[in-house]
Amino acid sequence: MPRERYRIADLVLDVGAATVERRGEAVPLGGLSFDLLVALARRAPDVLDHDTLGREVWKLDAVTDETIMQRVALLRRALGDDAQRPTYVRSVRGRGYALVPDVTAVDERPAPRATRWIVAGLLTAGVLTLVYARWAPIGERPVADVRTAPLSADELVGQADGFLARHRETDNELAIDLYERALELEAGHARALVGLSLALSQRVTKFNHPPDEGRRALELAERRLAAAPDDPKAHYARAFALDSRGRVGPALESYLRAAALDPADRVARADAAYLLLVRGELAESLRIHHEVVSAGVKLHYLDLGIGWGLALMGYEDAAAVWLRRAVDLWPDSVFAGSVFARFRLHQGRLAEAERLAAEAIERGVERSELHTILGHVALLRGDRSGAARRYAEAGGLSARIDSGAVRLLLLERDAPGAEARYRDLVGRLRDGLASGDEWPGTATDEMLLHAGFGDSEAALAALDTAIELGFRESAWLLLDPALVEVRGHPGFPQRLERIALEIEEERRELLAQPELVEAFLRVRPSG
Repeated sequence: MPRERYRIADLVLDVGAATVERRGEAVPLGGLSFDLLVALARRAPDVLDHDTLGREVWKLDAVTDETIMQRVALLRRALGDDAQRPTYVRSVRGRGYALVPDVTAVDERPAPRATRWIVAGLLTAGVLTLVYARWAPIGERPVADVRTAPLSADELVGQADGFLARHRETDNELAIDLYERALELEAGHARALVGLSLALSQRVTKFNHPPDEGRRALELAERRLAAAPDDPKAHYARAFALDSRGRVGPALESYLRAAALDPADRVARADAAYLLLVRGELAESLRIHHEVVSAGVKLHYLDLGIGWGLALMGYEDAAAVWLRRAVDLWPDSVFAGSVFARFRLHQGRLAEAERLAAEAIERGVERSELHTILGHVALLRGDRSGAARRYAEAGGLSARIDSGAVRLLLLERDAPGAEARYRDLVGRLRDGLASGDEWPGTATDEMLLHAGFGDSEAALAALDTAIELGFRESAWLLLDPALVEVRGHPGFPQRLERIALEIEEERRELLAQPELVEAFLRVRPSG
């Protein structure tokens, strides 16, 4: 059966193999970017409008113009295209997008054997003729011995490490390709095993890939640990892989092990501090953050962790300073904008939460949380259709059960099949928790489902699980529209009191450490 393949200028797109090549070299392109290129190639030279792209690429009836523009920008970046002088993808004002070059189907039928031999013979004769004509007049002048050294695994890994450190999706895909090639040359290459593990985990945690990719990341890290049990970088990679799958306790243990093996590397300590935050151990998290800050280390998400910890403890003014600093320092961070917007949403500052989320999206950040926040804002303003559209966009970006998808189901609870969908999602969330998922958000998603479908007792039981796992966002419990009925249950105030007591204990622990008070509550952070 012939393969579906297209030639687009110097690109060859193989739909079945999910690959794109340029002059024989792979162009890393996956997920929605690959699907977008396929849709444009199949319809070339037609212009595809936004509605058509939404159906064919996102499989949704409604996708915002901003989402499509962001994906086109990512595709162009991966192909090295220029929006002002496009080589591959052009925009047609008011209509949509199309490919610039002519697109032709690639015919894979092999030439007959005899023909191939004839062509080969003619080429050989032609080459010999050229060689004779070029060199015969010169006599016996020797031909230069020109050799090209093949790339080594070390060279490939060195380049991959540079791409990995940029924390951008297209660069991360380039790193994965280079690490894979290095492992083909040297199967046990230590840095390649660790680097590929980290890049796969980064796909899951930052770039909306399925959690199952964390399984291979874990296998690679443990393969390295089997050969070198005290390799701190391998322990860090193992921690990140566990982290990507919601295994908070084991991940925290591995981060701390990596930090103990290499005290000079503060990254593992900072990541351990973040997981302590997730588990509700807020004062200890801030203590480790202070240790890292005091060492003069500049890390991507350090200010963000400090700000969110202070927010959960109720120090809102200080939290705002640190969260604003995170956004200013890392405007293209996949987390900074969403966390600051979430903080403002908890405060009921809807306009600011909306602005922060929209600005992050405009900067090209693709996170389902941003669209979910915009959905919350719309719903709190009474705009159910706008909320449904935003929740659908959030669900379309995430490869796991996402709060946006949960919220959309709650808005459609009276639709045919909604009850069955509710039971299915609850079952999947419970399976995750039973198999080691310790992420509080998994339990709060179950809480929302039960609340939306009228089972307040089950919702409170799920909230108990979330609190046990570290959930401390009591402000949102008082604001969330989905929890109106649950807030009327006699057991609801008891859960709020439990969270308040947990936070009060953390505040006492923080205030008992003057250096933390001085660093985080009294002094505005500077450069």
